Order: sequence, then C-alpha cells, then structure tokens
Amino acid sequence: MTRSLVIALLIGPAAIARADTTIDLAKELRAIAAKVPVKDDTQNGPAAGPGCTATTRGERDDVKKRVFAWIDSKHPGERGATDSTANDSSLAVRFGCKDRSGAVVLDISQDREPAKPGPNAYGTRRNYLLRVSPTAIDVLAEDTSTLSMNWMEWADMGRIALLAQVDLDGDGALDVVYSDHEREGGAISSYDLVQVRYASGNLGKSAMIENLAGVKLVKGRLVLAGQTRNDQLLYVCLGRDLHVAPCAASAPLQRAADRREIVSRYRSIDAGDLPDRDLLAQELSILGVTSKRRAPLIMAARETTPAERAQRRVTAFLVKAGLIEPAPMPELVTQSHAEARTYLDNLATKLGDSPCTKTPLTDAEKTKATAWVRKQDAKADDVVIEASGCGPYVWAAWNPPVGDGKRREVLLGRDGTTRILGFTYQQEMPDPAPGHSESWFVHDGTIVGIAIASGNLWVIANNTVVAQTKGANLAFYRYDDRWSESSSNIFVDEGTLWHATPTGREKLDPALVRDHEARRAAIALLQRDPPSGNAKYLAALRLLGADKALIAECKKLP
Repeated sequence: MTRSLVIALLIGPAAIARADTTIDLAKELRAIAAKVPVKDDTQNGPAAGPGCTATTRGERDDVKKRVFAWIDSKHPGERGATDSTANDSSLAVRFGCKDRSGAVVLDISQDREPAKPGPNAYGTRRNYLLRVSPTAIDVLAEDTSTLSMNWMEWADMGRIALLAQVDLDGDGALDVVYSDHEREGGAISSYDLVQVRYASGNLGKSAMIENLAGVKLVKGRLVLAGQTRNDQLLYVCLGRDLHVAPCAASAPLQRAADRREIVSRYRSIDAGDLPDRDLLAQELSILGVTSKRRAPLIMAARETTPAERAQRRVTAFLVKAGLIEPAPMPELVTQSHAEARTYLDNLATKLGDSPCTKTPLTDAEKTKATAWVRKQDAKADDVVIEASGCGPYVWAAWNPPVGDGKRREVLLGRDGTTRILGFTYQQEMPDPAPGHSESWFVHDGTIVGIAIASGNLWVIANNTVVAQTKGANLAFYRYDDRWSESSSNIFVDEGTLWHATPTGREKLDPALVRDHEARRAAIALLQRDPPSGNAKYLAALRLLGADKALIAECKKLP
C-alpha cells in the first residue's frame, strides 16, 4: 500500500470513529507477530566487490605465519602472549579477499608481552590492517590497545576492523574500507570511525557509526548498519564522497529491519503499549497484513489525535526537505556536512580569515617542553607533549604525583620557555587526553588561536594572550544544533557572537549571520516544540517552505 493510500484510509470516516472495544487488540497483535516470518540478514563482513576472490585455508595459514613473523621482527623486544597464535580473546584475525594481484587484506589484533618478563614489564595489544602480497607486507593502519586479559572498566578495547574491499572511487581498483573501532571497558556502546585506504594510497575519512552491526554489498553499494540501544537498526550507504545516508540499495534492508522490530515489539505487547490508528495502519502494512484483516484491527485502536498526525507530517516535511536526518540517524551517525563547512568557510573569508596548517613538533621541541614540565614538577606523571593545532606553540600536560588530584595543562612557545596560558582540571577518567578545545586561523598574516578550558576562553596571537573571558557558556560558534561543525574564528560568550583578531576580539556584525540564524532558529523550533497554531510555529513553517496544507493543518491546533 502506498503512503498516499494509507493517509486516505486514515483521514476517512473509519479514522474518526471511536475504538472498537470488542476486540482484544494486544492479543491479536501478539498472534500476528507469532505467525509473521522474519529473517535476520545482517552481515558482519568483510564485504567483497568484483575482482576479489575468497582465500583458501592453506593461503590463510601461510599468510598468518608470515604475519606473526613480521610482527615479531618489528618488535624484537616482544613476543606473542601465551595462546596468542590461535583465535581467542588474545588473538583476532579476520581475512578479506585476494585481489587480482594476489594480495590479501586482513586485520589482526594480537596480545604482546615482553620477551623478558619482569616486575615493571608490561604488555600491549597491537592492532594492524595489512595488505600481504607475495613479496611484501604493507601497513594500511595500526594502533595499540589494552591487553585482553585486562579488559575491565576504563580499558581500551579498540582495534582496526576490515569492513570491505570495493571500488569506491570508480577507478576500477579495489579500495579498502575499514574502521577504527573504539570501545571502552564497561561501556554499553561502541564507535566505529569508518575510513578508506584508496588503491592510490590516499586516506579518506567518513562517518562515526555507533554500534556498527553489519556490512553488506547491495547492487554495487556498500551498506552499513548502526544499532540503537533498544536494538533498532539503521541502514545507510557509503557514498563516493564518503558521506553516509539512506539510499535505494539500503531501503530493502531497512524495511526488513523495521519488520523485525515491529514483530519483536508485538510479541510482548500489552494494552499500555498499543499504537494509535495511524501508526498501527502503517505497521500492519509493513508486516504484510491484508487489508481485510487490517480494517477491524485499525478500528480497535485509539484514534490518532490531530496533534500526533501533524507532528508526523512536520517531521516528514523536514526529512524530505533535507533539513533533518531521519531517525535514528542523528543518534547513531556523526559525520561532516559539506553545506555546514561551506557556510563557515565563506563566513571566515568575509572576515578576512584563512585556514592554518599544523606544524609537527621536532624532537628538540618536545625535549624543551618536557624539560619545562620537569622544572615545574620533577616527579610529574603522565606527561603529554603535543603540537598546537597551528602556530609556534606546544601543549604540555601532566599529573602531579601528590596534591589536589587535578591535571595541569599549559600552552608554551616552542622555545620551551615562554608560558602563554595554563589551567587545571579534574579528569573524569584516567585518560591523559587534552583538557582543552582549540582552533587556529590566519588573519592579515598573523596566526590567531582560540582555546577553551575550565570555564575560560583565551585568544592567542604573537606568543601572548590578547583577550580572555570567563563564563559557563563559552563555545565555538556552531553551524546549527543538528551537526557538530563549528567555526575556527568565531566564538559565543553568553549568547553574543565574537570574532577573534590579532589584537583581541570584536563583536560580530549581526547582518553576517541574520538570515542563517533565522533559518537555524526555525529548524530548532520545529524540532523542539509540538505542532500548534502559535504564530511563531506557523512562521517557522513558512520560512522553511512548508506547503499551505501543512500550515493550515497546524493552524487548527491550539
């Protein structure tokens, strides 16, 4: 049944009649769920495109022997932990396919221990994504994580996961799609940053997907699945631009997942969880219940209120217009959005600002910064030295061996002697990650930075703080509330927009963002407030281009 026919049914006489209380609707839905066949076709990959063939057991055994020897040669002071040559918690190996050149791609995670155990010798888990050809082993990605025997609360249970070998850019060669899988010990959710190592050697980054549940190649498109905490699945396609979104290839998988979710819910449904008529009609149609069987069940459901119907139509309008992403996508997917980046970049250009490139630290600069820290505290622990996002600066952070339990962090000049700013903060967990957020850009040839931490915001230029403010509502200016893109040169202080400059800060001309902010406010209002005849709600619909029928429908509401 098409959506238009469903709507026609719902707004007809049957939709406004009172519920038929002679039918035990919950019992009927449980009976339907017991008879509806469901199939879980979720695949965990790796997926393989044309031109890639499965490896034989002998080939896999040979590759594993070579890889074990290669890891040992790279880390001569280590050895594979006990029992780490057979797949168990201490070793995980997943093979991809063999390409036309005879190379095999695989991911491997192996617990490693010191070759000479001692009281202060600790092991680590090494994670690799490798391309093994007949003559060489190439590293496509690597990282380290916590030994599997120490997987407990706060542990780093991450790995590198091979997802697929497909031709994403259309050049005829297989590209390797993989993820940087992050999971913290004791956490409910996991996160996969999807990346692509192109056949050319270039690296591309895609989206972060929460609880990655499946990978499948459908009609030439790579489809990925994320999963909510209540087991709702979302299927999206990985595009050539590395943006993920629902597409025609993912639609059948999404329908099947929606079907499974409805059946699962109906199997234990009771009177307090029954859907209204509109929703019931839609769900019964998805389950394939005949119109004859459907009609009396719909009559037994409670009426859909005008407000509920309007809310669904407003949401459908926002999704169709591309103003919001379909649920549960905002909950599961974090990715860049070209329109947001373009807007912020154009705004920076109007203000005379341009991007700034990060310069890696030299060994000498690291040594100088470390010496500065040791001069402040000879017994400093968990010392981290990192380059600033741009400019001739370096961040240094450490924990005092005794004291208030707060971590220290400072911004230094790369000379290792000039202290520009500093602060302390309480760590939420034992992780030496930076306690600040920062952005950098160039204005009239001068590198300008903004740093935010511990209720402070600093503007930095020419090796000094040129402006500072304190408050509870300090943040970088964001494109909007839907996405994470933020400005590198504009910040918000208690609701006021400021532009950082080489000499301090200046209030942003409201005209530069007036139209965008009006549109942003309209989207936020429609997402936040229930439909109503309120003048502001109706104005938001008009501004965003809603049709007259939807506006008229909302106008009738209180």
